Amino acid sequence: MPDTTGAYTVVKNNIQSPAESTFSFLPPHGKTLAANEEYSIFGNIWDRLCNGGGRLNERKRAALEAALLAGDLEIVHTPHVIIEDTSTSAIKTIKVTGGTLDDTDPSWGAFDDISS
Repeated sequence: MPDTTGAYTVVKNNIQSPAESTFSFLPPHGKTLAANEEYSIFGNIWDRLCNGGGRLNERKRAALEAALLAGDLEIVHTPHVIIEDTSTSAIKTIKVTGGTLDDTDPSWGAFDDISS
């Protein structure tokens, strides 16, 4: 069954006290998370911190970096990297199993070529 979980960034609130913490930089307009709560963001979180015009919002970037370095927030999952097999034109994503890098079909379905 196709799904889009591979297209999301998932972050987790590691702050245990107080019971809830607000991360004002999380898209779209900040998010309050309970202790250990995970939050899914469509796409790459770094791309979602951009202002209109595609420029990175430096204030939000610095706040995310500070939360990550302090251990208050962790990135649990990032979107899958999408690649094309140039010999078959098949669209693949990258996976690591037991330390070995390999490719696999995207979770949202297999495609024969990038032009489809």
